[in-house]
Amino acid sequence: MMRAARLPNVSIAPKGFLNKNGKRPDVACSSWPWSGGTTGTRAIDVVTVATVATVGSIAGVGSLFPGHAAAHAEASKKHDWDNVAADENLSVTPFAYELGGRLGTQALKFINEVANIAEPTWERALLFRDYWTRRISVVAQRGYGQFLLSRMPQDSSLGCFGPC
Repeated sequence: MMRAARLPNVSIAPKGFLNKNGKRPDVACSSWPWSGGTTGTRAIDVVTVATVATVGSIAGVGSLFPGHAAAHAEASKKHDWDNVAADENLSVTPFAYELGGRLGTQALKFINEVANIAEPTWERALLFRDYWTRRISVVAQRGYGQFLLSRMPQDSSLGCFGPC
């Protein structure tokens, strides 16, 4: 998505990106265009949240309240990265999505920001945002489906549950 927006210096899981602590984001852009014509470093840390109801877990609450699991995951990632971001002089965006398809608020803000950088008009930015929101959801659902199929029983005496 960031490369489609023609942002320069985008790296996936860059090794040696952070000098002081060795922590590595999932995506980094060392030439992020900030307002006022300046550029800086932006790191994105992706987290996937499964909303499965289990007794006494945050995921159990997340399955009852839409967006709760993504919000909790974002807050957790933000807490993990706050000191690192200050030490390394960069901005970190937690990109959380629930396996049901709901994106976290920071993820949605980030997609909107990239869309506004990529496209000159609000109409085109809206199309860019909608395309990438759907694309992320489809990829997440396909990955979740492959995960489930890989764990289905393969015993033919039980019937054909997994890939046959």
